[in-house]
Amino acid sequence: MKIVILDGLTTNPGDCSWEALAAHGDLTVFDRTSSTDILARADGAEILLTNKTPLAAETLAELPAVRLISVLATGVNVIDLEAATAGVAAALRRQCPAAGCRCDWPDSPGR
Repeated sequence: MKIVILDGLTTNPGDCSWEALAAHGDLTVFDRTSSTDILARADGAEILLTNKTPLAAETLAELPAVRLISVLATGVNVIDLEAATAGVAAALRRQCPAAGCRCDWPDSPGR
């Protein structure tokens, strides 16, 4: 399973490991992603994680493999929820599986 974090630096500047999440698939973490890079970076991803990178309807329409979107912050204003709910589960806050990490995270697949 391909997992992409579009702007990991805003959530984890290096003090937490992404290792626990990487155990669930092929993880790629980008520090930041501009709007012009979203499609290329998220292509083929089944799980997208974002903090500040917006996911508009037009973008989501070009990412048919996405099955789960999670926001690594409070609120979901960076996701076009109407477009996302047309086939993508937008996850709201759960505990992060990374060892020792106190951020919020969706439940891991297979748990």
